[in-house]
Amino acid sequence: MYSYQNYHPSLPGPGKFERLQTRIRESKLFQKEWSKEIFKRRNKGRLYVALYRGPDRNQVFAGREPEDPDIIGPVEDPDERKYTWCFLVGPKHEPRHLAVPGTRLAVTRDSWHGRWIMQRNYEVNVKNTGSRMLVRVAVGKIVDLQRMWNVLYAVPVHEWTWAYRNKAWLTEALMRLKDSIADGVMAPCSQLDWMDVQNATVSFAERFEREGRFEGVDDINVPKPAWDLMEGRYLYE
Repeated sequence: MYSYQNYHPSLPGPGKFERLQTRIRESKLFQKEWSKEIFKRRNKGRLYVALYRGPDRNQVFAGREPEDPDIIGPVEDPDERKYTWCFLVGPKHEPRHLAVPGTRLAVTRDSWHGRWIMQRNYEVNVKNTGSRMLVRVAVGKIVDLQRMWNVLYAVPVHEWTWAYRNKAWLTEALMRLKDSIADGVMAPCSQLDWMDVQNATVSFAERFEREGRFEGVDDINVPKPAWDLMEGRYLYE
């Protein structure tokens, strides 16, 4: 089975996430080979919806505090004030004791100009992208990676709409991905209905929050809770 250590045998094991991140940034070969390997037809990549504590400072104008109730505009949905939503893309198989490199795609607010922009970050560990991350839910099997990116890039971002949110963009993106199943972009078993995804993701996060599972857990090496909506099972608890 392919692993990052095939290309970097000297890479140490668990607890060395910072060095892994450095290797990812420095190795163009790894980025190319990893992308080819994880998205073979027999090892379809996975699309996740990830939930974060929010809104973060990138969703607001510079110089104003997130506690200010007016900074994120007149929204009625309490989830939009409580959470930040994004996509994660990673491999099907995840080594249990190693960081798993993947890609994060989100719509965030440019704090300098105040407009909404699409942000793609190649340098993330899909198991745990940082302290603000709460949970991730696997919602789709990727058949054609490049065409999936094309679908997502075609979703418009309402740059200057004050009440716009990343949740609105993600909702439309899921609708388009659901339509793309017929075109062979996503596998038929993918669960891309927005209401199902929203209910599963929020209830998953709220359950762990009620149990106090997020308190004092900021170790970047500890995987965040993950659920597979397609198979109805835990990936990590």
